[in-house]
Amino acid sequence: MKKILYYSFAFVLLLSCKKEKDLPQPEITEPHFYVTCNVDGQLLNIQAGNEDYYMNSSWYRNDSNSIFVYKANLAKQIGSGYQVTILFNDFRPTGANATMKADSALWKGDHLFDDKNISGSTQNITFKPLKQSVLSEIYSWTVTDGISPKTYPGDPDGENYSISSQYDVGKTYTVTLDYNDGTGVCGAVHTNVFKAGSPLQTHIVVERDQTSPELKYKFSYPLDSYNNIKCSWEFPNGDMDSAPSPTRIFQQQDTYPIKLNISNTITGDSCTSYYQLNATNGKACDANFTADFQPVRNGRLYSSVTVLLTDPNGVVYSSGSLVQPKTSNFQIMDVADYSANEKGESTKRVRVKFNCVVKNGNKEINLSNGEAKVAVSYKK
Repeated sequence: MKKILYYSFAFVLLLSCKKEKDLPQPEITEPHFYVTCNVDGQLLNIQAGNEDYYMNSSWYRNDSNSIFVYKANLAKQIGSGYQVTILFNDFRPTGANATMKADSALWKGDHLFDDKNISGSTQNITFKPLKQSVLSEIYSWTVTDGISPKTYPGDPDGENYSISSQYDVGKTYTVTLDYNDGTGVCGAVHTNVFKAGSPLQTHIVVERDQTSPELKYKFSYPLDSYNNIKCSWEFPNGDMDSAPSPTRIFQQQDTYPIKLNISNTITGDSCTSYYQLNATNGKACDANFTADFQPVRNGRLYSSVTVLLTDPNGVVYSSGSLVQPKTSNFQIMDVADYSANEKGESTKRVRVKFNCVVKNGNKEINLSNGEAKVAVSYKK
């Protein structure tokens, strides 16, 4: 009887062991982070978990252009070796306390390289009359680059009181305002010239000295910095002045043309502005206008990428330091939520393909047939 019980127990135990052995193995769901590409024809293949390599997911804010940056870095924890960093710019500039919209920045498809040598191809400029708009007044504009004039006919309901548009960097535009008070009493035309994208841009500001019974006016020009700036004022009758803010007294009521030339003595950049001074004790009738120049922004900045390659000697080569050839490309193939990093930050797993050139000084390295699966974190 004891033998029967023994063999029965052994048989059950054998079945139990066989059943446990035949159970399917759990599926490995942890993604394998890696970067593989040809570095000037030589294969580079680095993987998290191999040879002390690890994936570091992080983010930071570039305060110079108010852009958050998603950062993925695959590097060795100990010792030297190649490392690859991929930076993804956010999809728009935001305040320092704003959240990062990862789904809007890390979209699947082709992304441009953040080419830091290209400041942009257009500049937004707003032209606004010095006179306040009332329903009876008409403001008509004409803007031309010398080839294709564009007109903005005004009407008494205030349409085209001011105009704002994108202008091609490097082109010079002649802007004319035709002002009519709508009553037939006052009408004036004023023309100014602007070079879009010029590092030196300004307009003339005129203030009358209300404490003086004379027609006394102070002239100036607004700039962010007056360092290395040389100016030359041209007043009627050949009167010249090089002071930044000269004052002039006019003997009789009349309309006087004022011209200002400024230049940067270091860079050679220059700017010419015109003003239509209506010296009068009554209501001035002129068509002067101001120009508001928005910064020329990098057209490749938003949702663009930068690839950094660090060699075993610590030399960093960047895709953002040169104009990429036409063969360069960067594509996000897949984006998915991933577990929080060691800092408790939310992360995204991103799979990409790329071809680009990276540069340090005069040395360029060609990265071809690149593929990577990386992780970035972001601020919620």
